[in-house]
Amino acid sequence: MFDADSALGSHNYVICCHGFGSSPEGMASHAYHHAQSGFHVLLPALRAHQPSEGRYVGLGWLDKRDLIRWIDMIIATDSCARIILHGISLGAAGVMMCVGEDDLPENVVGAIEDSGFCSAAEQFTHLAKENYHIPSLLIPPVLSRINSLAKRYAGYDITQISSLDSLRRARIPMLFIHGGKDLLVPASCADRCYEACSSPDKQKLIIPDAEHGMAALAVPGAYWFTVDRFMRRVIEQYS
Repeated sequence: MFDADSALGSHNYVICCHGFGSSPEGMASHAYHHAQSGFHVLLPALRAHQPSEGRYVGLGWLDKRDLIRWIDMIIATDSCARIILHGISLGAAGVMMCVGEDDLPENVVGAIEDSGFCSAAEQFTHLAKENYHIPSLLIPPVLSRINSLAKRYAGYDITQISSLDSLRRARIPMLFIHGGKDLLVPASCADRCYEACSSPDKQKLIIPDAEHGMAALAVPGAYWFTVDRFMRRVIEQYS
């Protein structure tokens, strides 16, 4: 771990992005760990969550642009900033989509995604089958109706929201984490996202007994050892 006493003068930052229906407080344990490791930590609320603006959840698609703005804000106050993105679930999807943006600042030196989905359409289909038991024949028209509403009110096309597409443009170091017992977002998503990622520096951690977004609680030793080693390496690489 980094020296927490040096955090005040550090140029090292982490932006922690929470999951759907959660809040910045939901990332408190992650924020505390990163702060103890000598990082400045930013805990934004995603769109339509708690104090954040917006009436509709961004599904990562809108949040990726919000993340760029948060990144720019940090750089405006510290041009030497070295920034790592760390997201869970919906926050992880936003992180994966953000790293594929053409204008991602060079100050972003690494990203960690934990339990993120492959694409919004696939995730809706999975939930429709597994959680709501909607017959397969009815899923396409239901998704089409939901997409029409999303385009009209939220300003995005669900069929365009893809972590995989964004990861094919990724260039920074990436760490993919997932729980083997995740029933909300299949663990296979981590494998597919890892394979899609075009970064030459990428690694993957599967925690077999962890449920959705619970890897840090299920096996904290392995989780934080992997995360800390990854973060230390990329920070040193870009120092």
